[in-house]
Amino acid sequence: MKNKKILLIFLSLFILVLLQIHYVWIYYDDYGYASLSYLVNYRGNIGMHTSFSDIISFLVYHYNNWGGRVLWFFLEVILLKTSISAYKIVQSIFTLGIYYLIYKIASKISKNNNWRLALFTMICFLLTDLMIIRDSYYWFTASVLYLLPILPVFLIIYLTMEKDRKLLINILCIILAFIAAWSQEQVSVFIVSYLGLLTLFRIITDKKLNKWDILITLGALLGFAILMLAPGSKERMNSDTAFYSLDIIHKMIKNIPIIVVSNFGDNTKIFTVLFFTSSLYYMFINRNKFKYKFIIDIGIINSMALILFNILFASSGYHEKLYMIMMGITLLQLLIILLCLYKDNKPILFIIFTSAILSQAAMIMAPYFPMRSATMFEISYYIIFIYIISILLKNNKLFTNYLLIVLTIMGIYNYYTITEGYSKNYEVKVANEKILKAASKKIKKGKNIKIIKIKRCDQIYGVVEPDGIEYYIKRYYDIPVDVSIVYDN
Repeated sequence: MKNKKILLIFLSLFILVLLQIHYVWIYYDDYGYASLSYLVNYRGNIGMHTSFSDIISFLVYHYNNWGGRVLWFFLEVILLKTSISAYKIVQSIFTLGIYYLIYKIASKISKNNNWRLALFTMICFLLTDLMIIRDSYYWFTASVLYLLPILPVFLIIYLTMEKDRKLLINILCIILAFIAAWSQEQVSVFIVSYLGLLTLFRIITDKKLNKWDILITLGALLGFAILMLAPGSKERMNSDTAFYSLDIIHKMIKNIPIIVVSNFGDNTKIFTVLFFTSSLYYMFINRNKFKYKFIIDIGIINSMALILFNILFASSGYHEKLYMIMMGITLLQLLIILLCLYKDNKPILFIIFTSAILSQAAMIMAPYFPMRSATMFEISYYIIFIYIISILLKNNKLFTNYLLIVLTIMGIYNYYTITEGYSKNYEVKVANEKILKAASKKIKKGKNIKIIKIKRCDQIYGVVEPDGIEYYIKRYYDIPVDVSIVYDN
C-alpha cells in the first residue's frame, strides 16, 4: 500500500508538471537556437529546415566563439527542431526524475521511505518561487543548462552512495559525470566538488583508494575542462572588460552581497522561509552536540529574524541595511549548518551542501547573477529539507501532518497562480504563431507584406524579450529579414 501511495504521488507530480509546462511557449533565445540563428556572425545555414551537419557546424562555431555549453544545447536544438511538445515532454520527464531522486536520496539517508516524504518532495516543486520558475524551469534555453543536467548529477549521487557497485553502474557513472560537468558552470562546479570531496572522504575514512571513485571524478574533470577551456568563453569575457579586470577581492566585494540576497531575497521568499525554518529546527535539535552553544544560538536567532523579516518586509528600501547585516550573518549560518551535518554524521548531506554552496561561490567570477543561478542551490537543498522533514516526522508525526496540510494548500495556490499566468501568455503566443505562419505562407506565394503585427506577452510569466529578437523570430518562421515585426500593444 505504501509503495502504491508513493507511485501515485509521483504520477500526480508528473501530471502537474505536464499540465503547467503545456502553457509554456518558446521565448527569446529559444527562437535563435532552434533556427541556428542565435549567433549573428555565424555564416552557416540557418532556419528550421537545416540538416544534422548544420547543427554540428553551428555548435562548433558556438564553442569557438561564444562558450562551451554546447553538449546540452545540442539536445535543445534537436528537441525544438522536432517540436515544442517534444521539448516539453522531455523536460517533464527530467523534472520528475530530479524530484524522485530528491526523495530517494533523502529517504535512503534517513532510512525512511514514508509516503509523506514523497508528498513533501512534490510540494517542494509546487512551492517553487515564480522568478525561479520563470528564469530556469520555463525558459528552455535556460532549463536545458540549469535544470536538466541536475538529473544526471542526482543520479550519480544516488548510485555512488554505495561503495561497492557493479561494473556497468560504474561505467554509467563515468558517462553521467562527464555529461553533467559539460553542461553549465555552476552544475559543473557542483558535480566536480561533490565527487572530489566524496573520493577524498572515502580515502580518509577507509584508508584506501577506490579506483572507480577516482575514475568517475576524472570523468567529471574532463567534462569540466572541455566546458571551461572553450575559446568562446574568452571571447565573451571581452564583452565586460571592466568586471574581468577586477582582482578577486574586488569581485568578492561586488558579488557576494548580490549572490546572498538573490538566493534569500524578494524573488525567493518561499524558499527563504523553507530554508530558515527547516535549518532553524535542525540547528535546535543538534544544539546539545556543540561545546560552544552560542555558535548555534547565533544561527537560531538569525533564522528567526530572517523568517520574520521576509514575511513582513522587502529586502530593499528603508530596511536594506538591517537586511544586509542579517545576510552577512547568513554566511556564517551556512557554516553552522555544515557543522550540524558533520556532528549528525551525515557525510553525504555535508558534501551535497558544501557543493551547493560552491556552486554559488562560483558566481563570484561572473559579471552578473541571474535568478536561474540560484536553481542548483535550491534544488540541492531540497534533499536536506526532506531529510529534516524525516526527523520531524519521527519526532512529531501529528505536527508533521498539520505542516503537510498547510504547505499543500500553499503549494496548490502557488502552482495555480503560476499556471494561470502562463496560460494567458500561451493564448497570446499561439495567436502570434498563427499570424506569423500565415504571413510566411503569403510571402512565399508572392504577396508583398512589409509589416507583421503581433501582441506582447506578460513578461512576468515569461522571459523579457528585448529589441532585436525579431531577427530570431523571422529565422524561426522563415520570414524575410526586410519584413518588420512590431508589437501592437
